Amino acid sequence: MENRSSVTMHGDVAVFHLDKRITISEGGSTKFKNRVLNLLINKKKKILLDMSRVECVDSGGIGEFVRAFVTTTNNGGQIKIYAMSREKVDSLTFTKLAMTFDTFEGLDDALASLN
Repeated sequence: MENRSSVTMHGDVAVFHLDKRITISEGGSTKFKNRVLNLLINKKKKILLDMSRVECVDSGGIGEFVRAFVTTTNNGGQIKIYAMSREKVDSLTFTKLAMTFDTFEGLDDALASLN
C-alpha cells in the first residue's frame, strides 16, 4: 500500500490525513513539514491532524510535529490532533505529543474545538 497523505477541507478547517509513517528515513517528516507550511502559506490557520492511519513516528517526526505546532501558533493559527491511538503510536511518542497538542478522539470533537 502506498504511503500518501491528503488534505480535506471542512469549512475553514484543513484536515490533514497523515501518512502511515512520519519518519526521517522515508521522507515522511519532510513531507509533513512542507504540507503544513503550504497550508499556512495558503492562509489555512485551523489545522487538524488525522492520526488514524499513522503506524510509526520517529524522533524526526516528533520534531516536525512540535515545529508545526510552534510555526502554526506563531502565525496566529491553531493545530490539533485527533484519532491518535496508543496502539498505533508508542507510549513515549504519545506522551510527548499529548503534552504539546490538544488531542481528540474523533473528528467532530476536534472540529467543534476550532469553532
